Amino acid sequence: IKIRVKTYAHTLKRFEEELADQASKRNELQRRVEEKRRELLEGRRRQLQQAALRDPDQVALEAAYQAYAEEESTPAGFTEEDLVRRDIAPLPPVESEIVLRKGG
Repeated sequence: IKIRVKTYAHTLKRFEEELADQASKRNELQRRVEEKRRELLEGRRRQLQQAALRDPDQVALEAAYQAYAEEESTPAGFTEEDLVRRDIAPLPPVESEIVLRKGG
């Protein structure tokens, strides 16, 4: 019985460590997505400024974009409460790559 209890405790400890590892990976992914979002918004803002200098009609578009960029928006992510919910399946262990293409 002692061996079974120790084995069960060890299994629970490993499961706990896996959950903590998954949570840290999700947090890192969310941070990277937000960083990339900021980078893309800044690039778009610069493009619109350059277009506004060439075409005065673009000024209205620049103002609308600035209003959008200044909005406080947080991408959907997991919270601490989500980690204890049983109706959320874990993310599959898939590596993804974001490919940016130049052009219109």
